[in-house]
Amino acid sequence: MVSAFDCVYRDIVAPAGNESGRIIYSYVMHLDGRKISVSHATIEIVPEGQGTRLVVTEYGDYLDGYDDAGSREHGTNFLMDQLEKSLA
Repeated sequence: MVSAFDCVYRDIVAPAGNESGRIIYSYVMHLDGRKISVSHATIEIVPEGQGTRLVVTEYGDYLDGYDDAGSREHGTNFLMDQLEKSLA
């Protein structure tokens, strides 16, 4: 299986002081050359105490009967867990 992730970053604002930052991006996913989804996501970067809280919101359209079966959410959670470990 070959997967492709074509992404465009729409807005990037770094957090400053007590102000939140954000990353907004859109992407298209392909599996074996077949377009399976189009998504839009926002990552809010929120200063919180001595740390930072990330809030990830994603809206996805699955195309032509593709059934994600929760794998997108699982994959995003896995990546956020790995990020947390690398920053610890």
